[in-house]
Amino acid sequence: MLQWVFYTLTVSALLSGAAWLAEHALRRRLLATRWTWALAIGLSVLLGFLSLSASMRSPSVRASGLEHSIRTLQHIAPLTLPQLNPVPATAMAQTRERQWTRLFIESWVTLSVLVLLGLLASAVQVYWRRRRWTLRLVGSHCVGITADVGPAVVGLLHPSIAVPRWVLERSIPEQQLILDHEASHLLARDPLLLTGALIGLLLVPWNPLLWWQLRRLRHAIEVDCDARVLGAGHSATLYGEALIEVGQRRSRFVGAVAAMSESRSLLEERIEIMSSRLHRPLRYGFGFAACCILALSAAVAATQVGVPNAAGGRQEIAVDTATLDRYVGTYQLASTTLLNVTRQGTQLIAQITGQPALPIYAQTPTEFFWKVVYAQVSFVVPDTGPATSAIIHQNGRDISATRIDETTAQTLQQQFAERIANQQPQPGSEAALRNSINALQAGAPNYADMSPLLQQVTRQQLPVIEAFLKKLGVVQSVEYKGVADNGADKYVVTHQSGKQSQWLIELGADGKISALAVSPVF
Repeated sequence: MLQWVFYTLTVSALLSGAAWLAEHALRRRLLATRWTWALAIGLSVLLGFLSLSASMRSPSVRASGLEHSIRTLQHIAPLTLPQLNPVPATAMAQTRERQWTRLFIESWVTLSVLVLLGLLASAVQVYWRRRRWTLRLVGSHCVGITADVGPAVVGLLHPSIAVPRWVLERSIPEQQLILDHEASHLLARDPLLLTGALIGLLLVPWNPLLWWQLRRLRHAIEVDCDARVLGAGHSATLYGEALIEVGQRRSRFVGAVAAMSESRSLLEERIEIMSSRLHRPLRYGFGFAACCILALSAAVAATQVGVPNAAGGRQEIAVDTATLDRYVGTYQLASTTLLNVTRQGTQLIAQITGQPALPIYAQTPTEFFWKVVYAQVSFVVPDTGPATSAIIHQNGRDISATRIDETTAQTLQQQFAERIANQQPQPGSEAALRNSINALQAGAPNYADMSPLLQQVTRQQLPVIEAFLKKLGVVQSVEYKGVADNGADKYVVTHQSGKQSQWLIELGADGKISALAVSPVF
């Protein structure tokens, strides 16, 4: 998740730079600039969510048409971000990473809800204020007369003009300038543009660059509105004086609106822009070309940033089919757990018993990795012939699997299918489970009854397991619940505290426990 956040911020920064440069280029041509910021906001949100979808989606699921179209852009000069979150080395590290991810998602949802509540509160405030405003025809415009709100276009979905009473005390030409400015917002559908930008902000409220893009969009909306008003033939001097007059009178806040007034710094910038347009109507030359080139470069760079994925930033390479065929076959991980490797074209597909078949990607001629999990498989190959074994690397552990012939594989698969169909437990699994729970609660795990890999895992997680079992109390009863999809026997254990826990246990061919897992029952 950290890598995706970094990706989103990087893309937003590049798009912000592109929009800023494009804005300056368009101003030299006296063209509208608000669309550059609207596009920057839209692409920042869109590329972020598409990359999130790509990083979380299984490679076996086809990408959407839109995502595929955007991915085709990433062939010019792809940019690879530095890896911020390396592959967790242990299960404990993975657990901590999941906790941070969950905390981030919860904070994200909370921020989105707060922004939504703020928008709803603004809408309710506008609704109740409108009920108290007096409607009046001023010139050719029907406006709401307020005490201290405006001049502004109020409302995002159903906008209308609101002006304070002091506007009615101004001269007719000044009133006309103010009303024409607000009417121009309505004709240009600026409130609708602001609504779309706010929806984007609602989706990704934690992105500070989106907030800045929204600020620049609102400013660009006002600059474009200034240009339309002056283009209609109004005096620049009178219009500038009207802007200063409005800026000096503080309007009450009523949420996201298209307002004539802005902060002093932005208002000064608007006046400078109007002045430059009058004295230098069109500016081409080197500055215009440079802004266009740099803006285009920044926008292209945003599309070239590599999308993060669950592979931990590992890069895949191409391997010839003759080499891939040496890895095709079945490898035995445990008594009934198999790793089946097949080839589809130039793609290897790996399937562990009870799990879906997923593509694996080569990072060296003998090492392959999954993109949906932090796992890797290495094939041990002699000088000639097929691989003799495979080693799965996951959570800092190495799990060896020996290659077996097709007849043995079919026999084991048939036995596994019969166990699943009949839901028969492995002989001795319940007794082994009771002994393991008692030993774990006593703080003296029976390592002699475990496989070497399970011994390693138990030693790593023993403090967590002991704390969990201590809260539950001693075992009162053990109830068999069937066979899991991966071949492990499922049991529900009732403890002295009245709480229950669910256990998965699997015995190897030597009778030792090869897999043991526990989870609470809610």
